[in-house]
Amino acid sequence: CLQMWFGYVLTQDTSLQKMLNIVGPKRSGKGTIARVLGELVGKANRCGPSLNDLGKDEFALWSWIGKQLAIVSEVRLGKKTDREVIMERLLQIIGEDFLSVRRKGIDNWEGKLNTRIMVLSNSVLNLQDEAGAFVSRLIVLATTNVFEGDKQDIHLMDDLRKEFPGILLWALEGLRKLKAAGKISQPKSGLAMLEETIEATTPAQHPWEDV
Repeated sequence: CLQMWFGYVLTQDTSLQKMLNIVGPKRSGKGTIARVLGELVGKANRCGPSLNDLGKDEFALWSWIGKQLAIVSEVRLGKKTDREVIMERLLQIIGEDFLSVRRKGIDNWEGKLNTRIMVLSNSVLNLQDEAGAFVSRLIVLATTNVFEGDKQDIHLMDDLRKEFPGILLWALEGLRKLKAAGKISQPKSGLAMLEETIEATTPAQHPWEDV
């Protein structure tokens, strides 16, 4: 799944209409995965937004224009953050909708954002998706091994950069597999996390509540 995702992000294709959420504790490899993929696509082709900005800043999508990858590592939401706005914007981007993006002092940018979204979180996402449209677009990967203390390698990124030619070939092989399969399937290892996300994001409707 991760190999296919790497290959997918290296292209301009957004037709899968999927978002990746990597869920796991601190020092479980989420940041390393994001840094490797971010360096593969290049600084000019990535952005690092926060979900809070999507819910509060009317100019938040400006930095997404022309970016292949958005790495969201800040998912803590403030009390004044509009979760419905966050959900609407995420679904618009993932669903390849035509957008009008506000920019300060200049005309709005209009078009489709070719940005794949990867969210890193310590726990499952807790947004507002009563229709269930968001979770149908979501792929969840769980990182469970913690690398700290004697297991922590402070030179890991330096070593991985030396392996970038091989990592790129690995990603291109993932792209070949993706084209053959036609989709990225939800891995079994992340199913429990996906179920938790569904429960957190889609509130249960009780009989006594107004419909």
